[in-house]
Amino acid sequence: MAMALFLVGFAAILSSLIYLAYYLIAMLMEKKYPFKKPLFFPLLVGGITFSIIGFVSIEESSADKLEDEILKNENLSQEHSQLKKDFDSLINDFEALTRDKNQLQEKLAEKEEELSSLSNEAAKYAQEKSDFEDKIDSLQAEIKKLNTDAKALTSENNSLQATIDDLKTTTASADSSSSVDSSPYYKNCTAAKSAGAAPVYAGAPGYGSHLDRDGDGVGCEN
Repeated sequence: MAMALFLVGFAAILSSLIYLAYYLIAMLMEKKYPFKKPLFFPLLVGGITFSIIGFVSIEESSADKLEDEILKNENLSQEHSQLKKDFDSLINDFEALTRDKNQLQEKLAEKEEELSSLSNEAAKYAQEKSDFEDKIDSLQAEIKKLNTDAKALTSENNSLQATIDDLKTTTASADSSSSVDSSPYYKNCTAAKSAGAAPVYAGAPGYGSHLDRDGDGVGCEN
């Protein structure tokens, strides 16, 4: 009977320790599992009590041993109280770590949000850069076309200028021939004015140095 009590008490203590280990593992794995004190402490205290009773019953022939076992029981009770305090301290530490973890998760979420915002801004700037590059390419194409058109207009202008120069040469030659053959002669400005030719410009028919007293290339200007 005494051995049975001892074995029952040992089994109860072992069960309480297994339950405590299971609860601590569940907490470390962040599983919300309530600690059942009405189950743990009766198992532990009852196991200790049954173990002591069984052990005392086995050794009941010795009063000194009984006193030793009582003393041991008291020591175990003190150790149990100390273990309970240590356990409560561990629970408090775990709760503090959980709070720290939650704070870190909140900060991480804020940083991720900032990173997302910066990524969106970077994408926006990249799109604007692409648009500017497209505009630059378009303007460069327009400049290239304008340069080509300018070269064509310059070539055409040079050709027209050459044609004009040729016409001027031909006209000058014709005027020279005409002036040689039929250039009028005005004796004075009165004659030029009477003929309606005043003022007479240098190179024009009828121009003469005697009509241009000041030598500015315009005769009978007054």
